[in-house]
Amino acid sequence: MAIIAASANRAMIEIYQFFSASIAETIAATLDDEIPEPDMRAHADIIDAIATGDPQQADAAVRRFMAPIISALDRMLLS
Repeated sequence: MAIIAASANRAMIEIYQFFSASIAETIAATLDDEIPEPDMRAHADIIDAIATGDPQQADAAVRRFMAPIISALDRMLLS
């Protein structure tokens, strides 16, 4: 929420607040040992990319962060 709040984008803040409870419930319902937890380096890469102000770098960092999670969820859905 801190990054969204720092954006000062009222629409993004309201969207984040609206969906955060639902997302938290979904995450809690789907968490198990099959879903990888991103390491601190993955989190730091996103923060560093945002700090540089480079949208392509931020996009790439988020995609790298999410790729193993999405793969695991895809496997779960297809099994």
